[in-house]
Amino acid sequence: MKPQLLAGAAAAALLAATGAFAQDSGWYGAIDLGAHQIRPFETVASGEEPQGLNFRTNINFAGFARLGYRISPHVRVELEGGYRRSGNFSSAHDTDQPPLGDGFDLCAVGSAPGQCDRPDGSLDAWTGMANLLIDVLPNAILDPFVGGGVGVNYIRLRADGAININGDNTADTLSIHDSNTKFAYQGIAGVAFRASERLNVDLTYRYIDGQRAGFKSVATGTFQPGTFSAHYRDQSLTLGLR
Repeated sequence: MKPQLLAGAAAAALLAATGAFAQDSGWYGAIDLGAHQIRPFETVASGEEPQGLNFRTNINFAGFARLGYRISPHVRVELEGGYRRSGNFSSAHDTDQPPLGDGFDLCAVGSAPGQCDRPDGSLDAWTGMANLLIDVLPNAILDPFVGGGVGVNYIRLRADGAININGDNTADTLSIHDSNTKFAYQGIAGVAFRASERLNVDLTYRYIDGQRAGFKSVATGTFQPGTFSAHYRDQSLTLGLR
């Protein structure tokens, strides 16, 4: 799953948006923009020493492009491409300990003694999903909808920092530059506002989960945590035009 695929899906959705929207059946396109928050990315390391790293991120941008078909007034199916950006980490500390506690932390290179500045890195995701949606009140101005989807999640983890052991900075460094594609599933809920006969405004909540993904690391020194693996869990809230 690459950024070019999302761009292609967005173009297809915009082209489909010229179709009929208010009919009992037919094609439609949609674009959704908003924000998302990754749940704490609690990894487990394959090495013997560390339990893993808990990567935390801040709220950031999410965007989706959808191409759908209304089967009946109450039932829709969609193909959806999504992108969730994380930006820099807010922290990366031992899964079982608080920051700078007994355990393993990843800090920015050059952090002062007794401090653990956030490391460089990002955790981005591109998704491709097939959704089934149920419109509860398809003829109302406000139409609640629920649904779900299955597909794939391409996850890219980038992390670079210095290793901190039991609150003490070390000269050893750790780098993770890896990606993985795994099966994913999501739950969807929202409400659609009928702005006109051909345009709906969708307020959509998504929660995504999936298979555990692994990411290889490279460390200097004798401390070798190996491969970090975790479930990517995320919630998003978007506003879209359909």
